[in-house]
Amino acid sequence: MDPKKPVIGKTERAHAKGPIGDELLDATVYVDTPAVDALYAIAVQLAAALWTTRDRLSAIEALLKERQILSEAEIELYRVAPEEEGARVAERDKFIADIFRAVKAL
Repeated sequence: MDPKKPVIGKTERAHAKGPIGDELLDATVYVDTPAVDALYAIAVQLAAALWTTRDRLSAIEALLKERQILSEAEIELYRVAPEEEGARVAERDKFIADIFRAVKAL
């Protein structure tokens, strides 16, 4: 077995540059090609983030409707206020940067 070749399915500890400096990350190896493996890591991270968001959003919407705080129509018609747009863009940019950090590590 080649000691430099990653073992598929094995979780390895890896260093990556993060917002605060070097971070120690668990990196599961999906395939033996680093670029394809990075894409798998992105897909897994996106799926996990999306599921968490959908689950929490569903709970919040159910509580708002159950307590008659907001109706379904009010939720659907909501638009972000112009003064909040900058903060939303910054959050989006950070989210995208976090997802593609796996590719930058190549």
